Amino acid sequence: MRRRGVGSRLLCRIVLIAFILSPAASAAAAPELTVSLPRRFTAREGALYLGEIARLSGRAEAVHRASLARVTPTDGAITRNAVIDALVRRGLGGYTVSLAMPEQVTVRPEPRVARDVRALSRWAWGLDVHTDAPEPQGRLTGPRSITPGTTATVLRYDHDGYQQVVPVTIRWTQPAPVALRRLDRGDIITGGDVALRFVLRSGLDRPAGMQEVVGSRAATYIEKGDVIYDGHIEPVPAVRRGEAVRIRARFGSLVVEARGESLQTATLGERVRVKNLASREVLDGTVVAPGVVLVEERE
Repeated sequence: MRRRGVGSRLLCRIVLIAFILSPAASAAAAPELTVSLPRRFTAREGALYLGEIARLSGRAEAVHRASLARVTPTDGAITRNAVIDALVRRGLGGYTVSLAMPEQVTVRPEPRVARDVRALSRWAWGLDVHTDAPEPQGRLTGPRSITPGTTATVLRYDHDGYQQVVPVTIRWTQPAPVALRRLDRGDIITGGDVALRFVLRSGLDRPAGMQEVVGSRAATYIEKGDVIYDGHIEPVPAVRRGEAVRIRARFGSLVVEARGESLQTATLGERVRVKNLASREVLDGTVVAPGVVLVEERE
């Protein structure tokens, strides 16, 4: 029996997503995930997140997973097979997927001004830099850095003593948590309330990290579809001063628990002082779960 090559295995993956699972639902049913790519686009070098380059829609969980699928252009192009392979690696083999793209998408390298903005800002995500000036020549002399979120600046170049000034406008795209429902002030945010989407960065405010958002409390009203920023959330205390806690102490491979009282209010991961109610000893530890404090390993 002949062994199937890489192409055959990949074909099976295409069938897995596009043929076997799609007919499981009625022909009129909407796919769980729709991925659409243009015929050509400009992008940075290296691996690209699908959320940077594609239009994604469908179930929130599927969009979240697909947005973080990574594809690497080969010889200046991304193929349908490469996108399907990336989706499968992200665990989307069990979803119905509609893939709208040509057999091969052309990926153009960024022009010099975009590469220079990327280097000055150390920006790893999507970047759209526009200028009406001619392609710069010579050595970049300024500015020394660019703050991500800056919408316009001027690049300066020195070419054999001639100073060239290149005004640019910049659009920044990055992954950010987006509310999937209306969140009122005081709501505890769960994993089902948010999804990671690639969005246009507006201003200099930094979107909150996904890990920071889940488990936090809405500090203000957040509309469905809004990007969640640091100022929109506040940590939820995992232990409060005066409340009962479980104290865990390690003795080698042995873990011992005791009843205690928290002497401070703290969130997950923070240091806190607790009192052992049996021995009355005051200990320093780390909040590892709501109402649970792990003290340092003891001899």
